[in-house]
Amino acid sequence: MSEWIDDMGFDNPKFDNLRNCQSWILFREYYTIDKIKLAAANFCNNHLLCPLCAIRRAARALKTYYAKYEECLRQNPNLRIHYAVLTIKNGDNLGERYNHLQKCVRKLIARRRDALEAKAGKKSKQYALKSSLANVVAGAYSFEVKRGKNLGQWHPHVNILILTDDELDYKTFQEEWVEITGDSKIIKITPKRNGDKGAFVEIFKYAMKFSEMSYQDTFTAWETLLGKRLFGCFGEFWGLKIDKSSDLSEEIPYTELFYSFYGGIYKKTTKDGVKALKRAFKNKKFKGNRILEDG
Repeated sequence: MSEWIDDMGFDNPKFDNLRNCQSWILFREYYTIDKIKLAAANFCNNHLLCPLCAIRRAARALKTYYAKYEECLRQNPNLRIHYAVLTIKNGDNLGERYNHLQKCVRKLIARRRDALEAKAGKKSKQYALKSSLANVVAGAYSFEVKRGKNLGQWHPHVNILILTDDELDYKTFQEEWVEITGDSKIIKITPKRNGDKGAFVEIFKYAMKFSEMSYQDTFTAWETLLGKRLFGCFGEFWGLKIDKSSDLSEEIPYTELFYSFYGGIYKKTTKDGVKALKRAFKNKKFKGNRILEDG
């Protein structure tokens, strides 16, 4: 992708980070317990252009929300998982189609909040008790973008993980989605067995299928979706705190392994390289894939 950007002559500081993504990596080898952990690297964190950073972002979200799911299940063992895909009509303008989809998803989730108020006695919200999400305990969602197979138009859709005590009725959900979108009745709802991580992988996979999109389409999607919120949650998932502390204590001895990428391969550097890296971290002295030495 970075080579294509260079060939097109695009100029943006973000592309420097993309070009140098992973040009150095620092591992910690905990030799007493036979574990190796990634400690640091110069990732570009541009998940809309960089496949590896997209995978890392998805993996972090999967880990976080699976832990939230386990906590919800601990509190309510009767919860069941449903995986839903909601679509809208394809179109030539990705920005317009994405904004339409996002607006529809927000409206659907707002109905769940209104249903809670209706259950508490608010008469103006009674309509929401018929919503497909009225009895949903928690949910998380992610937006995904690709080109449609037939006409080649943009096909944004949303993947939703739903936790509920009840079964979701396909027909009711479909009718509600048609009413909200005004242009789509194509949905998919799949019950999943409890503990199925595959459902979480589907929800939190990267926003674009890089292998199925041209560089131009990937770049267009980046320009359109940059700064957009592509993950979200509602219900009991919202605000649920999960312990993210490492299981590796700082008291466990380790050896630092520093690798630089040059000549087409990663090569292990010396202890001096590790010291230079630490100084660079401390003094914030970085330039591309090079560490600026003091003095």
